[in-house]
Amino acid sequence: AGLTVSYSPFANFDPTPIAAALSRYPYGCSEQLASTGYAALFSVASGGGAKARMALAASVSKLLDREALDGSFGLWQVGDGEADPWTGAFIVDFLLDAKAMGAPVPDEAIGRAVSAMRSVSQTDGYTSVGYRMQTYGGYGRTSDKDRQATERLRSRAAAYALYVMAKSGHGDLGRLRWFHDAGFDKEPS
Repeated sequence: AGLTVSYSPFANFDPTPIAAALSRYPYGCSEQLASTGYAALFSVASGGGAKARMALAASVSKLLDREALDGSFGLWQVGDGEADPWTGAFIVDFLLDAKAMGAPVPDEAIGRAVSAMRSVSQTDGYTSVGYRMQTYGGYGRTSDKDRQATERLRSRAAAYALYVMAKSGHGDLGRLRWFHDAGFDKEPS
């Protein structure tokens, strides 16, 4: 029999109440569905039964219903253009983990989502995926503050997208090298 060893900086930390709170979250946007799905995934991973597997499959199914043909995910429904690219990377990350845990995630859906991540990883140009790629202050005007916020949004989403692409086995070593050499100097976190 194998021995499982784990480490946490928190003594006697029980994640069960957090998972339970996530499963009751009332709104159901795509980010919340992925977060709730992660709670179910962790329950399945720790030996949770049929109820946990059903909750995981339900989260996956609802998210896949929000995937557009370009591989982007809507925040509330397919094609709504409300999700930012970092949220998209979070959803794809979750779907990869769910698939690895045995949840029904079609290869075609993963392929489209990873293709969208390839577009997100390109911070230096135009992207044609259905994510909200800019930050606006309102009234159709953009300020220097908005441009800086957009640059941060795109940079952080690109880093996450590159990670998700590598995790899926479809990493872009050239873009990752470019991001390492040019992008990390600009990224404060």
